[in-house]
Formats: sequence, C-alpha cells, structure tokens
Amino acid sequence: MYAVVSFYGQQYKIYESQVLKVDKLDSVVGSELEFCDVLVLFKNDKFIFGKPYINECKIKLCILSHGRDKKINVVKFKRRKHYMKKLGHKQWYTMVKILSIDGIKNIEEN
Repeated sequence: MYAVVSFYGQQYKIYESQVLKVDKLDSVVGSELEFCDVLVLFKNDKFIFGKPYINECKIKLCILSHGRDKKINVVKFKRRKHYMKKLGHKQWYTMVKILSIDGIKNIEEN
C-alpha cells in the first residue's frame, strides 16, 4: 500500500513508517502533523484517484529532526575572458516519519 501526496508544493510517493527528507517546516521536533492532500492511493491492486484530492484520506506524520544538506557548488565560468564566479548553497530540510495513512477503510467499503 502506498499513496502519492502533495506536500507543500512537491509530490511524494509515501509508505507507512517511511522516513522522508522534505523542505524545512516551521514546527517543533517531536510534534505530529496531519494533512489531507492525497492525490492517489494504491491498496490491494486497486488505484483510487482524487479529483484533485481524496477527501476521506488523511496522513499523519511526526517530525524527527531539522538540518542542512551538503553544500552544492555553483560555478559560472567563461573561457578566455578571465571570468569565474563560485557560489555555494546549503538547503534546510526536515526529516519526517509517516505514522499512518488513515481513512482507507472508509474508501474500500464504497
């Protein structure tokens, strides 16, 4: 069983008890969140599509930690012009754990 969710502008394929690295959230470590933006649900060889979201399905997740990724080097270079510019970027992230995908039983009965 898995679901495809829209999470703050990005889409993820998630399973229960999966750990994900998402863009930084403004929440405390250890807090639990719940959201309802489920696009596709797959269980028992059956797909359920939302229009655009599945209203009965909710995702519960727990925030594990916050951090920064490895540095990405960006180099701008023009040959024979004596021009080189080097920049770097470290993206903030939040590690979350998917606790449950609720509302699946209600969907299967219909």
